[in-house]
Amino acid sequence: MGNGALMALPCIEKVKPMTSPQETTDYKQLKEIFAAALDLAAPERAAFLDEHCPDKNIRSEVESLLQAHGEAGKFLEDVSAVKGIENSLSKPDKFIGRKIDKYTVEREIGRGGMGAVYLASRSAGDFKKLVAVKIIKRGSDSDEALKRFGQERQILAALEHPNIARLIDGGTTDDETPYLLMEYVEGVAIDEFCARRDLSIEAKLRLFQKICAAVAHAHRNLTIHRDLKSANVLVTAEGEPKLLDFGIAKLFSDENSQSNVETVTGFRALTPEYASPEQLRGEKLTTATDVYSLGVILYELLTGTRPFATGGKNFAEVLEMISEIQPPRPSSVNSKFKIQNSKFTDLTEVETNGAGGRIEARSKIQNPKSINSDIDNIVLKALSKEPGRRYGSVEQFSEDIERYLKGLPVAARKDSFSYRSLKFIKRNPVASAVTALFIISLISGFIITFRQYQKAQIAQTRAERRFNDVRQLSNAMLFELNDKIEKSPTEARAMIVEKASGYLDKLNQESVGDISLQIELVNAYLKVGDLQGRPYAPNLGDINAALVTYQKAADLIEPLLRSDSENPTFNEKSADVRQRFGEIYSMQRNRDGALKEFTEVMRLREKVKSLDPQNPDYLREEADAEIRMGDLLELEDDSSEIVDYPAVIEHYERAFAVFEDLAERQTAFNSKERFTAASVEQRIGLAFNLYARLTDSQEKHREAVKRYSHVLATIEKFAAAEPDNLTYRRILIGVRGSIAEAQTNIGNYSEALENYRQIESVMEQTAAADNSNIEARLNLALLYVSYGEALGKAGRVPPAVEKLHRGIKISESILPGAETRKVEIYANLMDAYFSLGEDAEIDKSFADSTAYYRKSLDYCEKLLSENPHHWETLQKKALLLAKIK
Repeated sequence: MGNGALMALPCIEKVKPMTSPQETTDYKQLKEIFAAALDLAAPERAAFLDEHCPDKNIRSEVESLLQAHGEAGKFLEDVSAVKGIENSLSKPDKFIGRKIDKYTVEREIGRGGMGAVYLASRSAGDFKKLVAVKIIKRGSDSDEALKRFGQERQILAALEHPNIARLIDGGTTDDETPYLLMEYVEGVAIDEFCARRDLSIEAKLRLFQKICAAVAHAHRNLTIHRDLKSANVLVTAEGEPKLLDFGIAKLFSDENSQSNVETVTGFRALTPEYASPEQLRGEKLTTATDVYSLGVILYELLTGTRPFATGGKNFAEVLEMISEIQPPRPSSVNSKFKIQNSKFTDLTEVETNGAGGRIEARSKIQNPKSINSDIDNIVLKALSKEPGRRYGSVEQFSEDIERYLKGLPVAARKDSFSYRSLKFIKRNPVASAVTALFIISLISGFIITFRQYQKAQIAQTRAERRFNDVRQLSNAMLFELNDKIEKSPTEARAMIVEKASGYLDKLNQESVGDISLQIELVNAYLKVGDLQGRPYAPNLGDINAALVTYQKAADLIEPLLRSDSENPTFNEKSADVRQRFGEIYSMQRNRDGALKEFTEVMRLREKVKSLDPQNPDYLREEADAEIRMGDLLELEDDSSEIVDYPAVIEHYERAFAVFEDLAERQTAFNSKERFTAASVEQRIGLAFNLYARLTDSQEKHREAVKRYSHVLATIEKFAAAEPDNLTYRRILIGVRGSIAEAQTNIGNYSEALENYRQIESVMEQTAAADNSNIEARLNLALLYVSYGEALGKAGRVPPAVEKLHRGIKISESILPGAETRKVEIYANLMDAYFSLGEDAEIDKSFADSTAYYRKSLDYCEKLLSENPHHWETLQKKALLLAKIK
């Protein structure tokens, strides 16, 4: 293992050597008094020792240990104090030369609170295999230590990753001493490796990303490391890092609440300079604490020093420092730094003592000025005091580093138009220059055009030619350029909208009598309105501004349509304008206004199509109008009117037939038309499912399953062709969940439960990756309740109850911060408690069904306060009242 050790074990509660009974008593007393005095401020220690050290010899020993610890200047990491205890009481190590399993122990390579790590070997001819053996020693084998040791074995057995030291085996020796056989890693700590190799910032970041991958793997296996630090990451000569020491790691499922005593014990087991504020406070831990520790490691790799120096400070001082004080930005840190006891200056050299231990290392340091603000922001985001302000997962941390390395905007930096523009220009200097010339030409063209258009009639021909040039430029500006910036920041879109609106209004003033210009202006106003606030499309969220802009388009096209009602272009553009109004009215739940607009849209689309029945564009537009009309009819308003599902399905079926026909004309299976057809059929399946619930029709439930299954087969082919497409994966999850719901309704429980099982782990991982993502957590809560309902109906009450309670817990936790989603959450809670009531009727041993039904009724009333006429909620209320009575 070279100068590194496989396990960087906790250093304060050192292993108790084999001693006489009197020596054991003295050792225990000495250790406890030293540990307690270490937590006190220097002025308080004398009084404490007066009270707790009646034995002068013990007091003298404690005072010498405290003095040694203070001189070392390394808070809770320096081993000098403990070495003093061991030197005075230890005896020769009985494990050296001993055979454990098939391996012979050669020497000790690491030591800590629960035991030690040894190098062991096995020889067979020319073959020699080295392993690291971690042993828990007698005197440290308390129930807590044995539990922790067993948990470490359990954790490591589940982790298989190239950057995590591998567990080979485990067991007990002949005298019942527990041990673990581990992969032997011959390497040096990651900070020393970077110093020796004089790595560039990019190389350090690439190396660090491999550690992120290892920690992310542990998190996916429900394990929090809790002791991430540079000493626990060894890098081999080949440059491969290995994550070590899961000795104080914890499974997500473990209870994290701690008493004060446990908190202090845990504090001694970890390294405070790498510990998060919540870890030092003894609070419940999440993956965010590992994100923080990784942030400290990255800070150290980049600057050569840690964010906080805790040497010589007591617990209260350390806690206040790490909880309250902001660390300096990495770019501002002095270039000289320490690793353990080493001061790095200008040379890449490591000196060693006779035993192979490191005394001093020297390395060239990255110029702090080469650490730019993006790196600063990435590191400081990971080091945020509040867990919720850090990266939501280690993967997100690594992805932000990847964005930096690729020259993309990083998530850790606040978006600004100038920042994203600068990033784009750096990545695309040629394209940026062309774009700049394009915009300058556009602006110049308008200025020149307006001047020339107002000149004398002798320049009219030249002015008209320039008007035509400007029209082409404006079209490119509004259509082509917008397509390029769909994923750009909203400030960019707002800028385009503002500039374009002003130009268009000026052109509008000059457009009287110029029909071709007026049609172009209609198209342009529609595009600007779409950017401002068109539903179902990327927009700036300004619906009122969109309505004003759409009205400008309407004011231009309506007089043209009245002048020539048979003109296909006028009919088409009028339908486009009316559809925009209908979409906004639909979103605003103005059903009457939306119905009026969409009815006219369908009339105009049919008229246009009749002029050229096989025109694909006309067919698409008419089918799209059918979809919008179906969506509108399915929209429930505040009246008691029940949705006309047959009409809804009829509109969807007509649209589906059109897109299926268009898809058959395409040579590629994964055409846009095929995808649109699948999305329409998904709507048909949903409509059949809701219609079946309304009519209690098994036949319609089966039809829903049939339509959903066809959609699933189609999207699976899309996903197979593009395995990295997240949209397809999200659709597959949604469709599989819809199939499971419909299968439950027709009593096909085994297939329903299998579908729920397949999507559960994916949705759990999505929610765990970002705890602040309310949408992901709500979707998971909805899944748990649906899954629980299916389990209950299948007669599997215990797992049903467990799933339902999970759904309730998540729903109630997100309700305070999800005002806009409260109707969905109320409905989910109503259904969950209702299902629990039904389960309690089946199995009366676990709860009183009436109590659950009353909770369900509470949420039912909340739903009715939002929509007093909702038919399904009214039905549920009547059923609940009957059950409670």
